Amino acid sequence: MRVSVPDTAPHWNDALAALQRYQSQRGTTDVGPNIRAYGIDLGKWVARCRDEYWDGILDLDRIAGLDAVTGWHWGPPRPGSWRHGHQALATYARRSGTTRVLAGTVVDGVDLHAWVTAQRQAYTGLELSALQIRLLAALPEWDWDIETARWDHGIAAATAWIAEHHTLASVHRDTRLADYPLGQWLHRCREDFRAGTLPADRVAELEALPGWSWGRHHDSWEEGLRVLRAYLAETGHACPPQKTVFDGHPIGWWVTHRRREHRNGTLPVDRAALLAALPGWRWTPTQDRWQEGLDALTTYVSRYGAATPGRGDTVDGYPLGAWVNTQKSAHKAGRLSADRAAKLAALPGWRWRT
Repeated sequence: MRVSVPDTAPHWNDALAALQRYQSQRGTTDVGPNIRAYGIDLGKWVARCRDEYWDGILDLDRIAGLDAVTGWHWGPPRPGSWRHGHQALATYARRSGTTRVLAGTVVDGVDLHAWVTAQRQAYTGLELSALQIRLLAALPEWDWDIETARWDHGIAAATAWIAEHHTLASVHRDTRLADYPLGQWLHRCREDFRAGTLPADRVAELEALPGWSWGRHHDSWEEGLRVLRAYLAETGHACPPQKTVFDGHPIGWWVTHRRREHRNGTLPVDRAALLAALPGWRWTPTQDRWQEGLDALTTYVSRYGAATPGRGDTVDGYPLGAWVNTQKSAHKAGRLSADRAAKLAALPGWRWRT
């Protein structure tokens, strides 16, 4: 990467004034490389300004100063330069509203996916100038994180497929969009979901896509109900935390979807009745976070025999140790209700003192 070594302000201002004077006398800002005028190597200075502009390292205030000179121009586009790549990406962003680009996307001769990938790698390697970072960050939906970029690439491919085929239902494991392995990417998303490692915002983004399905086992009512009953038999309640995977099934998410269907009025009455009859079932768990903690503690007891989790212990992603510590602190301060204190004290191994 070329590094710009800024002139002192007076030298810059003197050179800019010399260019303005040259333009007023000659009617042009095209200064020959060997021209020396008004005591300044003006031709070399102009050439350097244009080089630094195309390299993406010329400060914005200096760009503005030169643009203000009558007749000033930056010269013809320079293929392969940083600025040429940025301009191509900016053009794409204006047209599409995003910097999410698919492999094989070419604008003005620039392979945008390869160029964008190179910028993220350069950023990680501390090889971008402050100006380059600023210009990229200003583009729509730009993200420096490579993992986020890969996710964006997959979503962009899925969206492009839907634009042509109207649904993701037609995508199979070997489906490719141009050179992108769309089917494999969607398969990995489902695997992450089943493992309980796919973040909630990404789950929602996939579910918003027409034709999306988590797979036969996840979508099956009978399979989900069977697993939930098995979970109930083991833990004593039918309210698994959202990220719970039980018997290879993402039962926490399955339960979340049934609640969503109930809230939207799309869950059949007979199915709602079957769920409501299960011990520990709740339609609105977020309205009773204390009960969620108690359910997690009950699960812990069913697994380990006593209500004695360590401060850092979790259950299916739930921070149980921290929750227990909060209850004990509330009890000590007199802020825990008698009913809740009684429920905790009834658990095997429970102790108020840590």
